[in-house]
Amino acid sequence: MKTIVKILVAFIGGLLLITAVLSLFVHYYLTDERVKKLVVPKLENVLAREVQLQDIQVSLWKGVTLNDFVILEADGQEEFVKVEGFNLSYDLLPLLNKKLRISRIVLNEPRIRVVRNVDGRFNFESLKPLDSSATGRDVEMETQDRQTGAMLPLALSISEVKIKNAHLTLEDQLEELPAIRASADGSMSFESGRDLATIEYSGRVDIEAEAIYEVLETRLNGGTSFDRNQADFHFDLQVDDQKMTFTGLVKDYMESPDLQCDMESISLDLDYLLAALGSLGGQGKGETEAQGGGSENKGGEPVGMGIPEGLRARGEVRVAEATYRNQGINDFELEYVLRDRILHLKDISAETADGRIGGRAAVDLGQLEPDYNATLVIRGVQLASLQKNVFSGIGERVSGTLIADLDLSGAGFQWPALAENLNGEGTYKLLDGRIHRIEIVAAIAALLREERLEDIYYEEMSGNLRLDKGDVILKTSLDAEQVDISAEGVIGLDGNLALPMELELSRELSRDLTDRTFLSRYLIEEDGSASLKLYLTGSFANPRVSLDTSGAREAVKKKLTETIRGKVVGEVEKLSGPDERVEKGAEKEASPEEVVNEFIEGILGK
Repeated sequence: MKTIVKILVAFIGGLLLITAVLSLFVHYYLTDERVKKLVVPKLENVLAREVQLQDIQVSLWKGVTLNDFVILEADGQEEFVKVEGFNLSYDLLPLLNKKLRISRIVLNEPRIRVVRNVDGRFNFESLKPLDSSATGRDVEMETQDRQTGAMLPLALSISEVKIKNAHLTLEDQLEELPAIRASADGSMSFESGRDLATIEYSGRVDIEAEAIYEVLETRLNGGTSFDRNQADFHFDLQVDDQKMTFTGLVKDYMESPDLQCDMESISLDLDYLLAALGSLGGQGKGETEAQGGGSENKGGEPVGMGIPEGLRARGEVRVAEATYRNQGINDFELEYVLRDRILHLKDISAETADGRIGGRAAVDLGQLEPDYNATLVIRGVQLASLQKNVFSGIGERVSGTLIADLDLSGAGFQWPALAENLNGEGTYKLLDGRIHRIEIVAAIAALLREERLEDIYYEEMSGNLRLDKGDVILKTSLDAEQVDISAEGVIGLDGNLALPMELELSRELSRDLTDRTFLSRYLIEEDGSASLKLYLTGSFANPRVSLDTSGAREAVKKKLTETIRGKVVGEVEKLSGPDERVEKGAEKEASPEEVVNEFIEGILGK
C-alpha cells in the first residue's frame, strides 16, 4: 500500500513540476515582443500585407489573447481588417487522449472594409492566398485535399466561437454597386476527428445590413441558425418603405441545395419597386451602352444559367395588398417550384377590380428562348377599372364584367420570337357593358352615318379565340339594344385586322337608315330590322370599314325579286282570267307565277 502511495505522490509531483516548468517557460520565454516577432512576419509573408499587433498574451492556463490586430491595405495606409480583441481558451487534459479541446474563441468587433477601386479590382484580390496566379501544383493539391479530406494531428473540438459586433462595409469607387454597411453577432461550435471531412458544426448568426444606391435605401434584419446539414432563416427586408418578410429552410446547402423560402408582405407598391429597380439597371454606364441599353438577351446564354446547378426551390408568396399601375390587388397568393431550371407557378390567385384572377404557369429558364405555358382564369373582373388604371392610355372605353379562360404556350419574350411562337386558345364573356367611341365602332358609325353606334350599351359580348403564330383567330358576337354584331376573322398581335362581320340593326336604326339610303330599304327583314355585312381591315388604331357588296347585292336582288314577283304575278292573273280545264293527256301549260319567275331570272340573273 505504501508503495502505491509513493508512486501516486511521485506521479502527481512530476506533473506539478512539468506544469511549473512549462508555466515558467511560457511566462519568461513566450513574451509579448518575442511572440509578435514570431507571428507577425509569418502572417505578413502569408498575406503579402503589412500586419500590426498591439500586444499578444500567451498563458498556459488562460490561453491566447490578442488586442488590436490589424491587416493594412496594399498601400499600407488604410485598414483592411481590424479585430479589437481575440481570445482563445483551451483545455489541457484532453490532450492526453490526442484531442485538442478549445473551450472558447471570442472575436470582439472584427471589422472588414471591402473596396472596389476605379480599375474595377477589389482590395482583397491582392491578398496572397487569393492571388489568381496560383501555380498548377497549388490547384492540384487543393483539389486533392477536397477529395481526400485534410488530416489533423489531433481530433479537434471547439465548444464556442463567439463573434461580437462584427462590421462589414462595401465601397465602390465606380459607383456601380450599392454602398453596404452590415453588422453581425454570432456563435458557433465545431466538432471533428482528425479528418476534417467529418467535421460537425452548428451555430446562429444575426445580421443587420443597410444598402444605399442612388436614392434607393434597403435594410435587412434577421438571422439564420445552421448546422452541417441545413440552415433555417428569417429576414425582414425593407426597400424604402416597402416591407417584406422571408422565412425558410435550406437543406444540403454545401452539395445540392434544397431551398424552401416563403415571402409575405402586408402592403407592396409594385409601381414604386419596379420603377426603383428599373432606374438602377444593375450595371454600369459602360456596360449599358455596350449592350445597346436593351433588355434582350444578346449574350447567347439562357437566363437560368445563373441558377446554381442542382438547386431545388419551393415556397409560397402572399401579399395582402398591392398596387400595380395604381390598380389595387388584394390577397395575392402563389406557390412556386424550381427544379432542373424549370420554374412552376401554381395556384396563382388574386382579387382585383371587383373580381378574381387565377391560374398557373411554367417557364423553362434553361433555354435561350424560354419555353413557357400558362393558364389564366378570370371571374367577375370589371374591365373599366383595369382600363382606367392599368391601361390608362386608352381610357374607360370598354366596360363590362369579364369572365374568361385562356391557355397559352410559346417560347421567348422578345419580339419577333414572341409572335412567332405564341399559341393558345380560350373563351370569354363580357356582361352588361358599354363600348364608347373605340376606333372600330367609330369607323362603322361613320360609314353608316349613324352617331348612335359610337356609344353601344350591350347585354352580352362573348366568343372564343385561338392564337396561332402571332394571329388571333376570333369568333365573337355582341347583343345590344341598338345592334347585334357577329364577327369571325383574324386580328394580328401587331394590331392588323382582317375581320368580316355582320350587323343586325334595331328597327329604329333600320328605319332611319332607309330614310337616308334608297337601296337600304331592300335590306329590311320582315321584322323591320336591317342586316349589313361589313369587312374590317387596317389596324385597331386606324381601322378601315367597307360594305360587303356581294352580300348586299344578293340581299337587294332577293328583295327586288320578291317585290317584282308579287306585283307582276298579280297583274298576270288578272289578265289571264280563270284557269281552263286541260283535257286528260294534253300538255300542261306553265302557270303565270312560273312565267314571271323565268322573266325575272332573265333580267336580274340568279
